[in-house]
Amino acid sequence: MIAQEPPSPAEATPRVLAGFGAQDAKPKRACIVLWMEGGPSQIDTFDPKPGRPTGGPFKAIDTAVRGARFSEHLPLLAKRAGRLCVVRSVTGDEADHHRATLHLQTGRRPGGLLGHPDIGSVMAHFNREGDRPGYVSIRARQSAMSEVERGPGFLGARAGPFVVEDAANADRLLRELDARVKERGALLEDLNAEFRREHPNENSAVRESLYAAARALKGSDIERALDLRGVKEEVLRPYLGPDRPGTPMARFGTGCLVARRLVEAGVPFVEVLLGGWDTHGGNFPAVQFLSSRVDAAFSALLDDLAAGGLLDSTLVVWMGEFGRTPQVNLTNGRDHYPRAFSAVLAGAGAARGRVVGETDADGIDVLRDPVTVPELFATIVHLMGVDPAGRYPVNEIGVARVADARPCKAMLQ
Repeated sequence: MIAQEPPSPAEATPRVLAGFGAQDAKPKRACIVLWMEGGPSQIDTFDPKPGRPTGGPFKAIDTAVRGARFSEHLPLLAKRAGRLCVVRSVTGDEADHHRATLHLQTGRRPGGLLGHPDIGSVMAHFNREGDRPGYVSIRARQSAMSEVERGPGFLGARAGPFVVEDAANADRLLRELDARVKERGALLEDLNAEFRREHPNENSAVRESLYAAARALKGSDIERALDLRGVKEEVLRPYLGPDRPGTPMARFGTGCLVARRLVEAGVPFVEVLLGGWDTHGGNFPAVQFLSSRVDAAFSALLDDLAAGGLLDSTLVVWMGEFGRTPQVNLTNGRDHYPRAFSAVLAGAGAARGRVVGETDADGIDVLRDPVTVPELFATIVHLMGVDPAGRYPVNEIGVARVADARPCKAMLQ
């Protein structure tokens, strides 16, 4: 049974999203992935085990969905559980950060000579318009794992991400980029002309397309979406939780606001990255700290997408590369655990107010409705309007299937 959802701040007050594109936005499939780099603890977030030896010190709280309980450090999301599809039975095989990231992001275990595209590149390939970016990656708190080599794979550079390191200062990035494009434009054309003469079979058009994409941003809705200088504090404040605007930890919340604005501007895929979840030691203070940021930003994002009429066409996904061990180690931490972990989806045809799957009393094994990593990937691309059984070109010499699994029906409305 689904309890009635609380009105969002945007629905309960006259706060209007005009000026951010919401009133003019057209329903169009889009996806925002909140990527929890390092692997978040499922037991300390969306699959609590209170009172069990593996449960840890956090309390479990009731949510808007009867029988579904979250960590005490996710109170805002608990009130919005009627919008969420919480998958507690994701199961994978990879316990290494690099390999697990590729597994979750591409739907395939790494190996072989063929580099498969990640979710953002798939979306960009099927939905990109002209030279406008189809895939934007916004970085917040990072670690060395941010350098995991994922991206367009055999789809090529045109399907790769436009990276924004600091969402609060993206306008400065665009100004610097525009200056570099102008400065180097003539030189680039000369070099490309010479390159084409000497290497007629090389694809120099790919290199040129990257500069074309930079030029296409100038004066566009996307450029305006990235420029937060005119945004009022009451619009930004709900995304930040305990953080002050402009501080390092405010980057994730700010990135979620920018993600919403980019979707309104027509970007089909945005990733917002939050690192710090590799909690081999000191798991509980770290997860509490990170959960407060996720709780605020994820909730504000859902509210604003719903108020702007975009939640029905925008999929929001919360996930990391794996979960953490139910057992707490000697340094008060949890280690890598792909055997049973959680992911959360909302919007765009994902089931609402539903918990999919179940783990045992200690969170060690999946008891019911396991969802494999390829099935999760196939479900995401399906909800984005891409046929998982479809095919796309591989380096102009063949074709490859989008996904090696079918969508999970339990995760769909």
